[in-house]
Amino acid sequence: MNTADVPLRRHGPRLMIVAARMRTLHRLPFNDPSVVKVFLRIARRQVVRSLVTLVVAGIFTATQAGDNSASMGGTKPNVIVVLVDDMGWRDLACQGSPFFETPHIDRLAASGMRFTQGYTACTVCSPTRAAMMTGQYPARLHITDWIPGHQRTYAKLSSPEWQKFLPLETVTVAERLRSAGYATACIGKWHLGGKPYYPEQQGFDSNIGGCDRGQPPSYFSPYKIPTLPDGPAGEYLTDREAAEAVNFIEAHRDRPFFLYLPHYCVHTPIQAKPAVKAKYAAKVTGGLAENNAGYAAMVESVDDCMGRVLATLDRLGIRDSTAIFFTSDNGGLVSSTDNTPARAGKGSAFEGGVRVPFIVSWPGVTRPGTTSAEPAITPDIPATILDLTGAGPEPGQPLDGVSLAPAFRGEPLGRDALYWHYPHYHPGGATPYSAIRSGEWRLVRFYEDGRRELYNLRADEGETIDRAAHEPDRVAALTEKLDAWLTSVGAQLPTPNPHHDPARDAPARGRLEPAAATAPVGKLKSPNVLFVIADDASSHFGCYGCGWARTPAVDRLAREGLAFDNAYVPTSKCAPCRAAILTGRNPWQLEAAANHWPTFPPEYRAFTEVLADSGIACGSAGKVWGPGVAQTADGDKRTWGLATGKRGAGMEAGAALREFLATRTPGQPFFYWCGSTNPHRKYAPDAGLAAGKKPSDIDRVPACWPDTDVVRRDMLDYATEVEAFDAEVGSLLAALDAGPTKAVIEAAGEGDHFWQLCFGKRPADELYDLAADPDCVQNLAADPAQADHIRQLKEELFAELTQQEDPRLLGRGDAFDRYPSPQPRPAPGR
Repeated sequence: MNTADVPLRRHGPRLMIVAARMRTLHRLPFNDPSVVKVFLRIARRQVVRSLVTLVVAGIFTATQAGDNSASMGGTKPNVIVVLVDDMGWRDLACQGSPFFETPHIDRLAASGMRFTQGYTACTVCSPTRAAMMTGQYPARLHITDWIPGHQRTYAKLSSPEWQKFLPLETVTVAERLRSAGYATACIGKWHLGGKPYYPEQQGFDSNIGGCDRGQPPSYFSPYKIPTLPDGPAGEYLTDREAAEAVNFIEAHRDRPFFLYLPHYCVHTPIQAKPAVKAKYAAKVTGGLAENNAGYAAMVESVDDCMGRVLATLDRLGIRDSTAIFFTSDNGGLVSSTDNTPARAGKGSAFEGGVRVPFIVSWPGVTRPGTTSAEPAITPDIPATILDLTGAGPEPGQPLDGVSLAPAFRGEPLGRDALYWHYPHYHPGGATPYSAIRSGEWRLVRFYEDGRRELYNLRADEGETIDRAAHEPDRVAALTEKLDAWLTSVGAQLPTPNPHHDPARDAPARGRLEPAAATAPVGKLKSPNVLFVIADDASSHFGCYGCGWARTPAVDRLAREGLAFDNAYVPTSKCAPCRAAILTGRNPWQLEAAANHWPTFPPEYRAFTEVLADSGIACGSAGKVWGPGVAQTADGDKRTWGLATGKRGAGMEAGAALREFLATRTPGQPFFYWCGSTNPHRKYAPDAGLAAGKKPSDIDRVPACWPDTDVVRRDMLDYATEVEAFDAEVGSLLAALDAGPTKAVIEAAGEGDHFWQLCFGKRPADELYDLAADPDCVQNLAADPAQADHIRQLKEELFAELTQQEDPRLLGRGDAFDRYPSPQPRPAPGR
């Protein structure tokens, strides 16, 4: 009897139960008729004779062929690997999130095993994807950063010359399975090199959507992905991936298949189906750590795809012969989701960068509804597939992952440690590092200064208490083990950078990682905070050397605190700049809020709303938003969690503050936003002359302006507006001096964008030496001696904007022009 002709898949769960029970007897001599007779007599009590005959025939054939696979009675199992992009470890309901709705992935977890200590091979995507294809650590492959990577030209260390594609000579799991008779397909993101290294060159019969891009230009058709024909206008990319997956499964229902489904979701740009996004916007509350409705809607789209895949397998009767692996390529991006209690997120050296969901559902192999605390990592997935399908690893090619089969049986994996190696810089916060997890201990070694941090993950899951100083012997032992591993895999190390320049080095910008403590940290008392923001002010204050504007109040703040000499705003318009202040995000990440007069997406919470939810009294007076009043999409006025005070005619800023303070509970900490409208144009004509100022008082006219009497008089008028702002600051300080809050006050004064200047048409490239030419008059871009410098700066800028999802690099145009203004722009002032 040829088992290839036995339709074992039709018999469903009952056959799989029998096959699982009988699999332990595979060493019995089933070629002996007497043994077969006894076996049939025993098995008759559980199932019909014809069903057992099929199982025995399958075991007999597998035994004779030496098949070591867990292949469900001799038939090779189908395999599906779902790899989500940038999904945090808590971003599923089955992982404990009360915000995300993922019923289909939850059902997948309920049908198999969920690893509670799931890890990725790297804190960024491309190395993890290479590990998924090969079962090897990124350090061994020398693919250690996302492709093409992030450059820090003047950083302390230089990254090694690492591999920026998956070499064709490295045999992938897809190639091994195809050699074993599998149909193979890659549907979704590839990001492992250019066209010569696309999936069809790496063992896949078909490639739908895989290319060298790390993110889609758009999640809505037209996608502009070279390997994916555009669908109908407005078609959603994850829905399209689901449809392609269903088509592949239906076309190969009668032969074993390997489907690699690496979603582009939930990577930025955050673009979701509007109706789903609106559903989550209604769920956002102050009590939830997750508050990004667009991101949550993208997670739900991934779940919908899983639902369609599972429904197709059920409809075709092949779910019980299909193994499914579900995980992510790195930890969640902290601007999109919350990884608590794991520290930090994507691109960091800590747990939040590498902790991910990790689910395996393999009928007859994994027990339904089980969990495992065994640490599992990306290379284990191909190692498990090659083991349990019987395909086996490529002879002579190292396999760093281990088969998870023992964990499926509730047994330990017997592995001593997991390792990470990232000899690069990343905007997510990472500097070059290596790390090891052995048992409950995790050691991180940072190459810039050689320091080592040690954390006990069982007692301190959030890596908040560095135990290195208290455990020197353990640090030494783990360091020795880490060094041995680095040597064994031929890891490339960072080297001293001959171009290192601390003054010119621009550290990766992003959310700061929480600093580790050397001892338990108690709850700190919240200070009172006064935030003062000017409108269109530059650095024309006495504390910054300006002699023609008198600013004693701002100067006092500088004396009592810290004045930054190189402070910037994220953009040159007030509303998007204030949106960035309120949310901590780049303006182009805020959709409509990137415009000058926008509505404001309701899912983006302001830090003031978080403060208000924490019991801090929050108030404001004056200008919080840009021109007009910010509204949510449904027209409601946005309050930002601030109890808005009214400053009537003649009411000074200090009086408004005193009025607010009188309404709070005694002793309650407060945050107060004072938004001045000074020194915004229009200036009162010749107000400076009327105040007794003289054009000759101006000590320096910016070199980009003509030094004329008209310009000097305009600057004097501007100075009176600056002094009016300073008077507001003085009245605020007087109100604080009169009350019991002086000791805990923090105040800040700044402009939402710089003093308005006018320029004509600008050249394509501009380069200025800010130390010698602070007015940016002498453009050095045409100087051949600066060519290398310009090239380096362009590379850094491109890498940074790519990482920050600048829409102009994604083919979507300028984010400031994507959303129409709800009111006409006024004519320019004088």
